Amino acid sequence: MTSEASETHGAASQAAAPAPENRPKFWAYYRARGMERQEVADVFGRTAEWLRLITLPFGDPKRRTPSTDDIAAIHAWTRGEVGPADWYPPELSEPVSSPAEPAGERAA
Repeated sequence: MTSEASETHGAASQAAAPAPENRPKFWAYYRARGMERQEVADVFGRTAEWLRLITLPFGDPKRRTPSTDDIAAIHAWTRGEVGPADWYPPELSEPVSSPAEPAGERAA
């Protein structure tokens, strides 16, 4: 492959990458630290494929949510920077306010 073709391919690959906000927070966490997939997976005794699957973009049919034990381990390893809510799309993590019940009116 020529360097020109390589540069073009690299630019196309970067343009096609999903934005970090469309992925679980852990994806941005380990990439910002320059860590490779396998390096991170090794910390948890897992495979690079496991890490790829749990950090796929929200809405990807192949994406998997880590187990509660894995979520706890990741939360501890990241010193709280990646928490349980970070494994779900942001719109599901936002607090939902319920309308206040009028005084004296309760459902039977």
